[in-house]
Amino acid sequence: MNQWRTFLLISVLLGGLMACSLEEDETPTAVSPAQPAIPQPTQSPLAPSPASDTAVPHTAADWQANPVRGAVVEIGYGGPDEYNDPPYPSVESLQQLRDLGVQIIALEFQYAWTIEPPYAADEDQLALAAAALDNVAAAGLYAVVGVRNGPGRNAMMPAIEDEDVITTLYEDEIAQTAYQAMLRDVAGRFQDRPEIIAWEPIIEPALDWFLTGEEDMPFPQATALWNQLAPRLIAAIRDVDRERPILIEPVNWGGSGGFARLDRFDDDNIIYSLHTYEPFEFTHQEIPPYAAYPGDFDGEYFDRETLAEILEPVDAFQARYGVPIVVGEWGGIRWLPGMDQYISDQLTLFEARGWSWLWYAWDDEEWEELGFELHMGPDRAAPGYDPETAAFAPLVAAWQANKRVETAVSPPEEPLSFAYETRPDDAVRLTDPPPKASDQNAAFSPDGTQLIFTRFENGYNIGPAGVFLLDLTSGGVTRLTPWEDQDNVNLPGSAWNAINGRIVFASDRAEADDVWRIAPDGADFSPITRHSGPPWYIEPSWSPDGEWIVFEADNDVPDDRQQGSIWKVRADGTELTVLTDGPAGGVDDRQPNWSPTGARILFQRHDPGSEDWDIYTMAPDGTDLRLVTDQSSSDTDASWSPDGRFIVYSSDFGRLPTPNIFIIPAEGGTPIRVTFSDTHEDCAPSWSGDGRFIAFESHWGEDEDVPSSLWRIPVPD
Repeated sequence: MNQWRTFLLISVLLGGLMACSLEEDETPTAVSPAQPAIPQPTQSPLAPSPASDTAVPHTAADWQANPVRGAVVEIGYGGPDEYNDPPYPSVESLQQLRDLGVQIIALEFQYAWTIEPPYAADEDQLALAAAALDNVAAAGLYAVVGVRNGPGRNAMMPAIEDEDVITTLYEDEIAQTAYQAMLRDVAGRFQDRPEIIAWEPIIEPALDWFLTGEEDMPFPQATALWNQLAPRLIAAIRDVDRERPILIEPVNWGGSGGFARLDRFDDDNIIYSLHTYEPFEFTHQEIPPYAAYPGDFDGEYFDRETLAEILEPVDAFQARYGVPIVVGEWGGIRWLPGMDQYISDQLTLFEARGWSWLWYAWDDEEWEELGFELHMGPDRAAPGYDPETAAFAPLVAAWQANKRVETAVSPPEEPLSFAYETRPDDAVRLTDPPPKASDQNAAFSPDGTQLIFTRFENGYNIGPAGVFLLDLTSGGVTRLTPWEDQDNVNLPGSAWNAINGRIVFASDRAEADDVWRIAPDGADFSPITRHSGPPWYIEPSWSPDGEWIVFEADNDVPDDRQQGSIWKVRADGTELTVLTDGPAGGVDDRQPNWSPTGARILFQRHDPGSEDWDIYTMAPDGTDLRLVTDQSSSDTDASWSPDGRFIVYSSDFGRLPTPNIFIIPAEGGTPIRVTFSDTHEDCAPSWSGDGRFIAFESHWGEDEDVPSSLWRIPVPD
């Protein structure tokens, strides 16, 4: 990118500390501020407490273990006219973001000290930063606080002609020393604010173009200069704050190519930040007619595979050093054709790598002719929140995963007081069904304290059947659906939605097997679909935002000729849509589960009569079909890990005498065995929301018709 591109990309804060003044030709010394000191910020009673919020990361290792899904928030600049003085977001706007599931934002600010000498704190800018942080705290959010500019000026500032750019920061010792003093100032002023969880000393270093004239990877001259300066900026923050993580970007505006020669700095609490808007010729189209993604841009075809190739320098950097990565900015203009697919493809790539990401951008009002605020909908003249755009849906679905993590309550530690037996592989039995009854299809509640499951009264898959609740603290089992001569059957995986609080299942209570819902207290037992059938509507699961249900349409023929299809329907029963047509394709598709990010749906497929099942994933519109398991085995009963990076399933992989539980990366790869039993048939697994356990059904022997009970096993390290 060159500098005009970033008219849209204004970034990051770092507020201030003690006011200092530096003349261009003198070493920095602290002096009393010329202006009155800004009032000490008052802490809102609604401010979060990082010390008590286990869902909030406090170290770089935390960011790597539990990736952050957030947004970039711009605050008003109050600076040069070129910035148009947009206001910082209100508490109400930030609370709206919080309601969508976001906990962590990047609070972006232009500068805290003057850019040209004499270098001194800009108290107006620092007061603006303090006010923004007050709003962040009041909304219950946490912030990464960083600054784009300061003494000597980073080259990246919008609406500046190339010939007017100052690059003093990268060439002048006095400017560099002053910039360090600014960082100490900022960290000192705000270090006691609990809403701040990380610092970012400089956003999008751009010396590769403005100083060294380098346009192509690997930017050796610019990176060499940056590898010398960045440790000094890190040290300046560490002089004041030794605990919070620090985000560092490479040259090339934080782009992927800048990682090619970036150093790993001598601080284990660093998070390495990537900014990516490629292909820029797509994401920043300002003048119609607009070209659509996927498609040709600047002579190259761009699709998800191309986007993955762009990330290769970052992949190599992370593989070399094992450090956490955050996509600190990414996005695109909301009304461009194919933006929904672009957002979905990028999310898939980030989530598959376990990277944190911060979507650009959330703001109270859109700047003229820009359009990165996806929540404002497809109308360019939208005055405020108007989320009717397909591109926004994948973000919301991914943010909902934050909500599930935030509200999750860990199941009790082993051993469970009510466990009926323990196997040599550390699996413990959770239920003791009555004679002839079979307990199947375990699925965790969003808070992890309960399991829902189906109890078949007369044997394996032999009804009548009801949906039951198992309390993981007491071991108590209660019936949820009414006791009648009917079949009510849930699917493992995402059967219980955290957003709407409803459990979805299939029931033949009316004329045919339809999709039904129920509240965990037994209320709202009502149909979502109503039809006479066949096909029968079975095996439903929720989209993470609670807006859609995906299910299997069973065409009611003998099992050896079965050709199921995957359909979806809105939660209100409208927009019934076929995603895969099994009969038309000569295949049998079953047991769909929606990913926690909302970006993919998995299901199992085989040729009728064959025992070789495989797991596939597809986009929520039925396109982009991908094979996950391709080994000669029966791979069935799949569902997702809570972060969407892995799939758990049942398989006889390796010619096992009975199926066991395995996990595999969502993009495919080598299966990892979870259960180890040659005497039990382990099937229908579900992953707990905190990622620690897998529940499954199991029975003794190789006869599938033997009744099952529910078991649980720790996820392998």
